[in-house]
Amino acid sequence: FAYLALRPPRWPFKVLKRRGSFKSSGLPVDGDALEERKRDFARTKPGLLVVTPTVSDPSSWSSAFPSGDMNKEKLDATFQELQAWLDNQLSSLKCPSRLQLAERVVGMVSATEGFRFAMEHKVPPCFPQSKFVLVLGFGGQVRIMWTAFITDEPKPNL
Repeated sequence: FAYLALRPPRWPFKVLKRRGSFKSSGLPVDGDALEERKRDFARTKPGLLVVTPTVSDPSSWSSAFPSGDMNKEKLDATFQELQAWLDNQLSSLKCPSRLQLAERVVGMVSATEGFRFAMEHKVPPCFPQSKFVLVLGFGGQVRIMWTAFITDEPKPNL
């Protein structure tokens, strides 16, 4: 009886391992693929948190444009807003601007990579309470962290 009570719960996933790594696909820097990721980014903005060397508590990245579906002009304006914010942050750290940094950030903060992860690991593509954290380091390092819960049994209102 004690064995059953202390035994770790059964791992419900057949392909997904408890530990491992996942490499992103090549990130788009132009064309239709980038436009698709910009649309994802516009819908994901409330889930984007930022941490900088001067603000260590994760805070939401804010935009002048509300989240949700947007027309191309608003998508481009939101993208330019992110690009300006990144350039400003790197400038305040006395770091040079990075080539196509905004494109790479938008490429990672989208549904595409999460969907690829789900398909590769044979898990339902349902990630409740997903958050992306953009971390800027003192030396100008830029990292994206994705946190999400995963379930083997998708249910409404998770």
